[in-house]
Amino acid sequence: MKKQLYLLIILLTIYKGTSFSQVYDTIVEWTFPTTSADSVADGGIATNLNQTIQVLGGTGTPAYTTSDGITCVRVDGWDNGKDLKYWQIKFSTTDYKNLYFTSKQRSNSSGPKYFNIQYKIGSNGTWTDMSADTVTISSASTWEQVITDALPTACNDVDLVYMRWIMRDTMAVSGTKAVSSSGTSSITDIKIWGESISGVSPTVPPTVERVYVLTANTVNVVFSTPLNNTAEDVSNYTGLGTISSATRSDNLDTVTLVLESSLISGNSYTLTVSVNIQDTADVSMSASMSSEILFNNSIANLVFTEIMYNDPSHGQSGDTLEFIEIYNNSAETASIGGYKLQHSSSLSLLYSIPAATTLASGKYMVFARDAGSLDNFFGISDSYEWTSGQLLSNKGEYIQIVNTTGDIIDSLTYGTSSPWDTLANGNGASLTLCNADNDNSIGSNWQASTIYAGLLDSVAVYATPSVGCNDTSDTTSGTIVTESISTYSCYPNPAENDLFVTTENDLTGSLVIYTIYGAIVYQKEFSANTTVDVSNWLPGVYVVCVNNSAPKRLLIKH
Repeated sequence: MKKQLYLLIILLTIYKGTSFSQVYDTIVEWTFPTTSADSVADGGIATNLNQTIQVLGGTGTPAYTTSDGITCVRVDGWDNGKDLKYWQIKFSTTDYKNLYFTSKQRSNSSGPKYFNIQYKIGSNGTWTDMSADTVTISSASTWEQVITDALPTACNDVDLVYMRWIMRDTMAVSGTKAVSSSGTSSITDIKIWGESISGVSPTVPPTVERVYVLTANTVNVVFSTPLNNTAEDVSNYTGLGTISSATRSDNLDTVTLVLESSLISGNSYTLTVSVNIQDTADVSMSASMSSEILFNNSIANLVFTEIMYNDPSHGQSGDTLEFIEIYNNSAETASIGGYKLQHSSSLSLLYSIPAATTLASGKYMVFARDAGSLDNFFGISDSYEWTSGQLLSNKGEYIQIVNTTGDIIDSLTYGTSSPWDTLANGNGASLTLCNADNDNSIGSNWQASTIYAGLLDSVAVYATPSVGCNDTSDTTSGTIVTESISTYSCYPNPAENDLFVTTENDLTGSLVIYTIYGAIVYQKEFSANTTVDVSNWLPGVYVVCVNNSAPKRLLIKH
């Protein structure tokens, strides 16, 4: 049952005849501060600090991210999930009664709209609905908060309680169709608290759990437990200039700082919280704590201009040349420190751009899975390696760049079939957007690169990371136009019957034609003008090489 937080505090006060903050302890909570241990509880009593959140029933891989300044866990794959797919936590309530909890949820437009909240006692217990506690996601832009009036008394003082948020309908948030495989659900700010039966509350010092920027003049500091009025003393916060005010939230565990001077976009700041801050039991922090703040609400004119999502490398060292390129399509230098590169429907983080990073007008920035291999292969020296283990999908996926307040700078969903150029799907070429003024969400505005870079696993690679796309490919007819500067020509391209290979200045030498995967299908010494019968060759892409010079791609069509 949804209620306003102030009503919850009144209810708790009535129970004990004293203030909420003096008698209730946090039993366990998750706030997802975007660290490697995000699935693990961020606060609570000692026995619960190793508990993790799970998403069960066949969904995707959880991603720990930020949405509208709120850190959360998000996952896709909720299709066909009615009564099957759910978020789940577990925790001990030993020595605690009068239990309460709160949580926030959100879904995208194709994600699940309805959830039931259930509990069971012990691993062999029976799942039971928690009275009228259900979640209805009203829109894709809304965080829905649930605050209970009380957990069932069966949850009091037991070794293990399970709770889950389970899909109760196939309807998507949009209300017009069923949840799709790309539908996402996000959850955050899960908190269980209660009254100690023995009357002895743990004296765990308060800690700073996360810091996030709301606006250029407003910063939120989230603590592990409710605080007394020491949290509203502005002298307890340093590193952000003069602070006009510090105000606790209704549940006393979040402090909003209002700054006299705006944070500078793209810059890094270090907020230090004093050891003098106390919780509502007058327990002080054990040490001062510092948190880095990287704020950037600018919206630079950045454009995705090249993607190598399925390079020809294979085996254990495969995907060494995967990369994404962005371009500053404006007349001004862009301040992009704090921008995040994300991919897939779960918005997994690929790369967080460091503070004070700028990108000059008309310049490129390249993000790579393996920066060393990419730089070495293409002869560049400035690519940025993204999060270890992440791979771009060979089936097409969503990519985006966002600033620190969640504004989308650029986004698109690349594809692997028409109108997206299929030669970029494992055939050695990257996808390129040669005109940054074109809409890069439209597949026909992209083409497979025709600029030769070298051979990888016997396959010719065509890509131009960190430089412009200056080829003349005819994307309307499918013709691949080769480099304008060369010592030989092969035509027609595409070829159906006869292929003619000619050289400048009557050059003679060795002619080799490979499949796109490196197998030799034709090889001979030839004179200045040679004709090759390709009428019986299988349709596809071939690589033509004369005297080990730069290969040319050939398209056979029948």
